[in-house]
Amino acid sequence: MSPVQDDDLYPKGLKIESLSAELTGEQLVDVMCKHVKECIEMRTAEREEAAYRRIDSIKAERST
Repeated sequence: MSPVQDDDLYPKGLKIESLSAELTGEQLVDVMCKHVKECIEMRTAEREEAAYRRIDSIKAERST
């Protein structure tokens, strides 16, 4: 799995700069909080997957 890019969390072509002109301050904060939460969740999942791959690798080394 490739590293998560910030652009992966937006629909294609949607950027915060374009949202800021259309949203109130509170709405923009909500969008940013959701974005940060999604980034954290995706990176956590990546770390978990890497840890499981490492465990599998160690098990394979020990069984040979």
